[in-house]
Order: sequence, then C-alpha cells, then structure tokens
Amino acid sequence: MRILHLSDYAGEMLRHSEEQHLKATHDEAASRRRHWMAETELDAARARKPFWLRLLGLSTGEEREAQRCVEEEQQRIERTGSERQELGIQVQRQQAGAEGEKVLVDELATLSDEWVMLCGYRNRGGETDHVIVGPLGVWAVEVKAHNVRLNVVGDKWSWERLDRAGNVLETQPATDSGGRTWARQVNDVADQLAALLERNDRRVLVRTAVMLTGERAQLGTCENPEVDLVSTRSDDLVKAMTDAASPLDHAASQAIVELIKRDHRYHNAPQT
Repeated sequence: MRILHLSDYAGEMLRHSEEQHLKATHDEAASRRRHWMAETELDAARARKPFWLRLLGLSTGEEREAQRCVEEEQQRIERTGSERQELGIQVQRQQAGAEGEKVLVDELATLSDEWVMLCGYRNRGGETDHVIVGPLGVWAVEVKAHNVRLNVVGDKWSWERLDRAGNVLETQPATDSGGRTWARQVNDVADQLAALLERNDRRVLVRTAVMLTGERAQLGTCENPEVDLVSTRSDDLVKAMTDAASPLDHAASQAIVELIKRDHRYHNAPQT
C-alpha cells in the first residue's frame, strides 16, 4: 500500500500540546523558586521585627507584605501545577491517538501498491484519519486509540472505561468535540467526498469504518452502527473491503486519488 500524508493534524496538535506542557513545567518551577524566595524574605522580615511586637503577636507592614507574596506564589504553584498535570494527560492521549493511527497504517502496509491510503483528509464535512482507495473501492476510516469498551445502538454511541477486573469506572458519549458521534464524524466526511466524486462523474460508494486500536479496546453492544464497520481488528477491515467490494480499475483509482488531493488542498488552505 502506498501512503500519502495530506496533513498531520494529530502530530501538529501533539507538538503544540508538548510545547504547552513544557512551558507549564517551566512556569511551575519558576513559581516554586519565587515561593522559596518569598518565604526567605518572610523569615528575614520576622527576624527584623522588634521583640515587643513579637511578645504582643503583632506583625509589621514588611512582614504582612512578605506573607502576601508567599500566599500569591503558593497560588501560582497550585495553578501552574494543575495546568501542567492537565496538559500532561492531554499529551498522553494525543500520543496514544497518533500511535493508534500509525498502528493501522502499519497493519495495512502489506496490501499491494494498487491501494493508496491518504492520511489526514479534510473537506467540508471535517477531517478523517484515512481514506483508502484501491481496486475494491473507497473507504473513509476514523481511528480511535482508546482502551475502552464501545457500545453502539443506532445513533447512540458511548464508551466505558474498565478496570483490570472488568468493572466499569466511567461511561461517556463516544463523540467528538463538536458532539458528533464517531459514526457521524466519519460519515460527514464520506458524504462530502461522495458528492465531490459524483460532481466529477465518479459515482462511487464511499464506505465508512470506525477502528479502535487501543491495546485493550473492546466492542460491547453493536447494533445498527450507521457505518459499514466497527472493529478492533485490521483484518476485519480487509475482509469488509473484500466482502463489500465496489471494484475500480487502476485509472479510476488514480483519478479519485487526484480529486481527493486537490479537494484537501482547497479545504486545508488558510481562509482569507
């Protein structure tokens, strides 16, 4: 299989998050240094306080100002530390997502060079991880690298995070940041792609798949998922591509690839 990287949105987001995490780490360290200095100043102010004020338990203006600085720096430590932790979690998730996309690419790499995988395709419907074009048709594939159990009933998508014993720790909707289900996310892109192909006299059915690539990913209930395939196994995708074939000759495949590349360039260009 030939791999064409149209964009590296996941990689760009990861690099941005890593930069933010590094900045937050430095900010927290700077806050801790300032806090230590403020505490040193507070100790010095207390040492300079007249003995009679100590006996009466009274503070000086210098001492109160130093105490205020200590408290402000403590608040900064808490704020920057919380930000660093949140960004660390975000980086881990994005690393898993980028690795999950790579896993599918590697597992499908043994397909012949008649197949082309276009990574990071964007159109009016949004962006999806992969579009696969080859002798058996066209597939839009959304990859989710989550170690969860996915449940699907029609347009109701949700995931469960499990502990090692299989107990449910949390349940969340399986949606993107805009509230679309994972099915809707890939279908919106596929619908726009199918319309583009039809406008260019290429009436091709664009099939859709949602692939879970987490090492401990599972499928729970899966009824009427509104996509052609939901799976944790790349060989299921290869089998579905074979079973639901919409044959294309080499010239048609190449023409479709060029249309996708051109369409991506248009929708990925900076808006003026």
